[in-house]
Amino acid sequence: EEILEIIERDKISFVSLIPTHYNLILNAPQEAKKRDVSSIRKLLCSSAPGRKSMKQAVMAFFPGVKLYEAYGSTEGGMVTILKPEYQMSKLGSIGFECIGSDFLKILDIDGNEVPIGEIGELYSRGPMLFDEYYKLPDQTAESFKDGLFSAGDMARQDEDGFYYLVDR
Repeated sequence: EEILEIIERDKISFVSLIPTHYNLILNAPQEAKKRDVSSIRKLLCSSAPGRKSMKQAVMAFFPGVKLYEAYGSTEGGMVTILKPEYQMSKLGSIGFECIGSDFLKILDIDGNEVPIGEIGELYSRGPMLFDEYYKLPDQTAESFKDGLFSAGDMARQDEDGFYYLVDR
């Protein structure tokens, strides 16, 4: 309810929320849903994949908005982006490599790249990549492979270059 109040009061045009927050908006009391949210132009969903039904409901609640979905981590920053035009056709995808990301690879347990469509651990490198876990050299070493970082997420890539999280 408070999010909707702030959007209306301050004429917010961009909001970045997690799926839980979008669901709270969608399930807010009817009185709260009457607020004027027409100032919203772009929405970002991150931290967890958004379900098709949630995305459809969000786009209906905020008509005419562009919905983006991002994947990343505290350690590595934003790594992939799913643009509005792919929200339904690439459902479940975390998108493709963000501008600014240096490198994205899906590797097997031995550090070899996996073929398109196969599952492996997602590694990335970019300008926002952290240097190390404070006073945790073993955890730091486990998270890096040849200068690439992994948060431990398992993923696959489709033939169009879109990435999909399989397990966290």
